[in-house]
Amino acid sequence: MKKTFSVSKKGRIYERGLHVTAQDIATIHFHHQQGYSELEIAKILKMDPRTVKKYSTSSEIIVGGRPKWTKYHEDLKQYLEETIQQNPTIYLDEIQEKLDVDLNFKRSISQIHKYLANLNFTRKKVNKIAYYRSTQRVQTLRENFRNAIKQFHPNSFIFIDESSFDFKIMSVISLILIF
Repeated sequence: MKKTFSVSKKGRIYERGLHVTAQDIATIHFHHQQGYSELEIAKILKMDPRTVKKYSTSSEIIVGGRPKWTKYHEDLKQYLEETIQQNPTIYLDEIQEKLDVDLNFKRSISQIHKYLANLNFTRKKVNKIAYYRSTQRVQTLRENFRNAIKQFHPNSFIFIDESSFDFKIMSVISLILIF
């Protein structure tokens, strides 16, 4: 049994209670297999008999509670893998809609995110690189462009930002360029 504590906003420490650890559960199972009754195990481990009964009857108890996905796990895992394989850039809200429509399975986006994280899906973005970038033709065109630009002085280039276009400034620049 492990004691846990909480800290309040003012810094006071409060005892939350005793929590069963995985080692405690293993000890309960060990004593149960040795033929001890639940009351005897409770006395040996100094636990509440109800706690011993809870953890001695089921070997599949998960410490910290049972995930909400267990009865759907295999079908859901396969469905999500197929969905993500078909569309690797799908968003969580789109997955949530698909689950609701296709399987009538309603979960929050955060639950879906946690489940995907448990399945080792990451949020890495897919980058598509054009296949023709590295072709010989494109490499030759780039080299020709570099050679053509080398003959000009760097100050002879004007770079214009198209996002903010001011006609007053452009009229002044055009007058300068004309003269």
